[in-house]
Amino acid sequence: MVTCGAAAFGFVPRFSVQATLEALHKDFYNLVLLDLREPVHGRRSVVGFERGLALLDAMDQEPDIERRYGSPNLGAGSGQTRRRR
Repeated sequence: MVTCGAAAFGFVPRFSVQATLEALHKDFYNLVLLDLREPVHGRRSVVGFERGLALLDAMDQEPDIERRYGSPNLGAGSGQTRRRR
């Protein structure tokens, strides 16, 4: 559990596309967060990045719009790595 003022955030990590889809179809989540940023040392984990894209593709393939995203909010971070000068 992470808190910020009065807000408390709990995380339910899933590490495979199938496990994530099952969780989304079973329970309600206020936010789905995918971290697709470049790593700090400049080497991207191709497996992790591709898995994130595969999850987005799988979610998009769901024919039932109510089950498609499982949650009204979806965020994916893919910002640039900031380098210290």
